[in-house]
Amino acid sequence: MIKGSAHVTLDGTKYLLDESAGGHYVHRIPGIFAHDEQLIGAPDKRTARIKRLTWDMSDWSGGEGNRVFYEDYPNVYDYGIGTNPRIPGQLTSRPKRYRATVAISSTDATTRSHYGRFFDGGGKLYYFVDNKIYKATDGAGGLPATWSNVAPTMEATNAFSAACGDSNNLYASAWKDDGAGLTAERTTMYSTDNGTTWRNITTSETIDGTDSGEAGRNAFFGMVIHDGRLLAWTGRRLFTYDVANLTGSNALASDQYRKVYDTGAEPGGRVFGNVFWADIVDCGTSVCFFQSVPGRTMVYMYKGGVSRPIWTKPGFTTKSITYNSGTLYIAGTFDAGAGSSNPGHGAIYAIPLDSLREIFLKWVRKTVDSNLQMQVAASGHGDRVLFCAALTGRIWVYDAEYNGLSALDTLVGNDGSTQLTAAEADDAGGGTLAFTSNSHKISDVFTWGPFTYIGVYRPDTSSETVNQILAYMNDEPAQRAKIAVDATASSPSYFLISPESDFGYPNDAKLLLGFHVAFTVEGATTSGLLANQQIRIQYALDGGSSPSWTTAATLLSSTALPSGGVRGRLYIDLTSSSIKFFRLRWRAVVGNNGTAGVQSPIVLDVSPEAELLAYDEYYDLTRRIKDEQGQTRISNRAIKSNLLRDKLVTLRRSKTVFAFVDGYIYREVGRAAASQQVFIEDLVDVVERNAEGAMQVRLRVVPI
Repeated sequence: MIKGSAHVTLDGTKYLLDESAGGHYVHRIPGIFAHDEQLIGAPDKRTARIKRLTWDMSDWSGGEGNRVFYEDYPNVYDYGIGTNPRIPGQLTSRPKRYRATVAISSTDATTRSHYGRFFDGGGKLYYFVDNKIYKATDGAGGLPATWSNVAPTMEATNAFSAACGDSNNLYASAWKDDGAGLTAERTTMYSTDNGTTWRNITTSETIDGTDSGEAGRNAFFGMVIHDGRLLAWTGRRLFTYDVANLTGSNALASDQYRKVYDTGAEPGGRVFGNVFWADIVDCGTSVCFFQSVPGRTMVYMYKGGVSRPIWTKPGFTTKSITYNSGTLYIAGTFDAGAGSSNPGHGAIYAIPLDSLREIFLKWVRKTVDSNLQMQVAASGHGDRVLFCAALTGRIWVYDAEYNGLSALDTLVGNDGSTQLTAAEADDAGGGTLAFTSNSHKISDVFTWGPFTYIGVYRPDTSSETVNQILAYMNDEPAQRAKIAVDATASSPSYFLISPESDFGYPNDAKLLLGFHVAFTVEGATTSGLLANQQIRIQYALDGGSSPSWTTAATLLSSTALPSGGVRGRLYIDLTSSSIKFFRLRWRAVVGNNGTAGVQSPIVLDVSPEAELLAYDEYYDLTRRIKDEQGQTRISNRAIKSNLLRDKLVTLRRSKTVFAFVDGYIYREVGRAAASQQVFIEDLVDVVERNAEGAMQVRLRVVPI
C-alpha cells in the first residue's frame, strides 16, 4: 500500500483498485516465441519445436567467404582448413595426398630457380624443371605416377621455361640467362617419340648440348597448341609455328614460323623472377594470353589469326589465367607491389568468351585479412577450377556449379591451423612433405586423370636436391585422408567455421540450448562413429575476427545416445550452462584421435538450437473512479472523478510513457515497488452514474 492509502500511482497520480471486480489486478510476463516452424537457413525444412530457434546447416557446397550468415546464401561458411565440403550435404577431411620427388640441378644461378611446370603430350603427363623433363608412368593399383627423366643433354646454363604437347609430339623451350633477362639465348625444340630424341625447331640439328639457339631472345613464358599450330608467348611477342610441317628429322623453314602480335613493350623481368607475370592458355576456339606488372594488367585474345586486348583492371595484378567450360578465369591480387608483404587481397574474375563481359567471382580468404597473390591456376575436374597462393601453400577449388570456393589443402599451418607434413598411412611412396611458408613455393597445378597434381619447389637454393610433386585423390568419401589428426588439439588441423548468425532476431538476447549433430554411421559402435573418429563442436559468441572458442562436446564412438535415440544423430545439451548471446558462430573439427590409418568422420548436419530470452510484461488493472461517499476513493470531492478519468484517457490517446509504482503487492503502508516505465495499451471506461464507475486499463511495460 502506498502512503496515503493508495494502491498504485500512475504518472504521479494516486489510484485505488476496484477490489469488488474479479481480476482487478493481473500481472503477466509471457515469453516471446518464434511461431514459424521453418528452420533458419533451410527453407525446405521444418521443426516440430515451434518455441525454439533452430539454425540448420547441412550443406557447405557454397564455399567460404561469409563471416555473417545470410538467408540468401545458406550454404556459404566463413572459411575452412583441411576439410572437404564440395559434395553437397556432407563435410569431411580433405582427400588423400601423395608425394613424389624428382631430382633437380643446382649448378648455376639459372637452374637454381628450380621452377617447374606440368604439361601433356602423346597421351602422357610431363613435368619440366631446370634442365630436366620428367615423364610420368602410371602408378600401379590406381596410385599416382612415377617419374623418369627424358630431357636431352642441354647446353650449359640452359633451363626450360615453357613446354606443351599435342596428340603425337612434345614441344619445349629452353633459355640461357645472361643476367639481364633481355638478350639471352632461346632454344625451341620438339620430340616425336615421347622424349627419346629432341630436335631444334628452327635449325636442323639434334639437341645434344652443342646445339645453337636464337641469340638475343627472351624466354617463352608459356606455349600451347591451337588449331594445329604451336603458339608461344614471351610477355611481349606472340609467335606461331607451323608444326604440322615437322617430320621428326627436319626443322621449320623461315616462312613457317612468325611473330603474330607485339605489345611494343619489353618485359622488365626474368621468366623465373617475381616482378613480371605472363602466360598463355588454349581456349578451344581461341587463345588467351596476358602480361602484368604490379598494379597493371592486360589480357589478350588470339582468334582467327588476329590478336586484340580484351580485358584490363586498374590496380589489379594478374598472376595466372586458365580456361574451363567456355570461360576464361583470371586470378591475382589488388596488391600495391610485387612482394607478399604489401597490402591487398587475392581476387578471381571470370570472362565468358561468348560475351567477353567481366564477372567478379570471389575474394580469396578476405574474412581473415590474408594477402594472397594467387600465382597459379588450372582447369579442374568437371566445371571446377584450381587456384593456388604459391608462397603460403594454400590450394583452392572453385566449383562453378555451386559458385563455391573451398580450400583443397593448406601446406603450412596458418589461419589458426597446424601444418600437416606426415605421409598418408596408405601412401605407396613419397614420405613427408617439406614446405616452409615464403621459402618453398607452389609452381604449378595440373589435372590429369583422377588426380590433381601440385608442383612444389624452393627457388634460388643451391642446397636443394629435389622438387616435390603432390597428387590428390578425388572428393569421394572413400578417398579421405588417413593422416594422424587430433580434433582436441589447441590448434586443430581439420576444421570449418560457420558464419555468424543472430537467428533472425538481431536485437534480442537468446539462450543457447544445444546442438543437433548428424553424421554418417560407419562403425558398429554406440554412437555409430568408427573407433578413434572424432567430431568436436565449438562455439563463439558475439563477434570478433579472432573469437575465443568454447567446446560444447567432442563426439566419439563411445558417446551415449539419448533415450530413444538412433546412431548417427546426437544432441549436445547445453541447457544447464545458461549460455546467453546475441550472435553465434560455431566450429566443427574432425579428426581421428591422432591415429594414422583411420579416416575422419563425415558430418551431415550441425544445427544449433536456441530460445529467445525476450519476454512481454503487462498489468491488467481495474481502477475505481468514484466519489468520497463510503470512503471509496481518495479524492476530496466527487467532481474530481472526471479529472481522474480524463487523465487516463489523455495518457492513452497520446501513448505517453510514464512511471508506474505498484503498491498493491505489499500489505505494509508506505512500502512500494520500484518504479517501472509503462504506457497504456488498452483502456475500457465504464461509467455507471454521476461520472463515476471503473476503468479497465492494460499497462504494458516498456522493454529495456
